[in-house]
Amino acid sequence: MKNIVFIGFLPGFGGAEKSMIMLANSLAKSGNKVTIISLKDNNVVYEIDKRVNYIFIPDRAGNKLYKQFHRLKHLKNKLAEIRPNIVISFWLQPAIFSVILSKFIGFKKRIFGTRGSF
Repeated sequence: MKNIVFIGFLPGFGGAEKSMIMLANSLAKSGNKVTIISLKDNNVVYEIDKRVNYIFIPDRAGNKLYKQFHRLKHLKNKLAEIRPNIVISFWLQPAIFSVILSKFIGFKKRIFGTRGSF
């Protein structure tokens, strides 16, 4: 059993959102511990399996730099608490955060939606 975390934005209907949730649901059904962390947006329109833990990190008021720092800080705290084996990121900003935080927390990372995957 793996402890897997998905990080992305959930602004509503979209292919990346649907893919992230479908993959998370499938991995949870296979017996893995799965968490989805949504940054900034909390508009879940696709059904998340009850076995998937969902965490929303809302933005705080302030300038753009403050918002980015807040996201990174709170994501670091959540990942340190969850201690995942693998983090799968969708979109560029969560991918950058994952790369940075993997150095401190020590998890494998997989990044999608940033002109291919790496």
